[in-house]
Amino acid sequence: MTDTQTVPAAPPTPMTPIKVRLGDLGIAPENLRFKEPADDGVPQLAETILAAGVVIPPIVRPGRKGEQRFMALDGRRRRFGLLLLAERGDLTDDYEVDCLLAETKAQQVAGIMLPATEHAPVHIADVITAIGTLRKTKLDTGAIAAALGYAELEIKRLEALAAVHPNVLKALRHGKLTLKQVRLFARIGDKKQQAEIAQTALDGYFQDYQLRAVVEHDRATVEDDRFTLVGMDRYLAAGGRVASDLFGEYPDFLLDPEVLQGAWRERVQPIVDHLKAEGLAVYVAREAGYGAPDVFFRLAHVWERDLDEVRKTALADARYAVTQLE
Repeated sequence: MTDTQTVPAAPPTPMTPIKVRLGDLGIAPENLRFKEPADDGVPQLAETILAAGVVIPPIVRPGRKGEQRFMALDGRRRRFGLLLLAERGDLTDDYEVDCLLAETKAQQVAGIMLPATEHAPVHIADVITAIGTLRKTKLDTGAIAAALGYAELEIKRLEALAAVHPNVLKALRHGKLTLKQVRLFARIGDKKQQAEIAQTALDGYFQDYQLRAVVEHDRATVEDDRFTLVGMDRYLAAGGRVASDLFGEYPDFLLDPEVLQGAWRERVQPIVDHLKAEGLAVYVAREAGYGAPDVFFRLAHVWERDLDEVRKTALADARYAVTQLE
């Protein structure tokens, strides 16, 4: 009997990051779009590069006889944008472009054939940072969306993330936070608090529920049980304001919880008056720690499974009535 051994394939050799002088950067004839001229979107791309730099490094190979020192296997439009900036005087031929050097034949074939999203994935943290930089240059949302290939709504959402503390994006880039968690950070107005919580993620002892507790603490939404009784018309008439969640992950926020509480008290007052007329003492409170006064008792919690058939039927009928009213 002969033993067989599986020899693992050698891992691919990574391309080498280098800096290439703009004046030494040409377009390789094997580039799949070598003969295509600059399109109408290049001027906008140039503005993006001027504001945020080249986000995805072009892949280059060493130049051959009669060619420039380095030849781009991909990155044709990025080079057009850089050349346009040089023509305008915003850059010189000595401007250094971050590139990836494909030295082996396998690397060069990969540089020609693989789309940018495969051979040079851009971390979402870098996109968020770039959007923040672009916004500072006064580019509008439509221009940024066109330059980066995102929908305008997505640009607005990512722009909100660009305002978080740098520690948050650092933790995202290192895989310590998810994008959904970064969206929670964006809802915290205190940058110092953002930094402290993000540091726990970088240190390896972050707890998601703690972040959600900070965001959701004392925040009222249209799903609040009081709002069911008050309704939108009464809330707005009392001066309450409403805001929608930019990320579409939470129900609409009620920005004036004290207005909601006041409107709710007005709605329950007739019930209180009626119960008092029947000789009952009524106490109303919102605080989670509220306890029944001396000699009074809280209503006991009842497990539905412990009810007899008559009470189960009555409960089902009551729920149906509530559904009809809603």
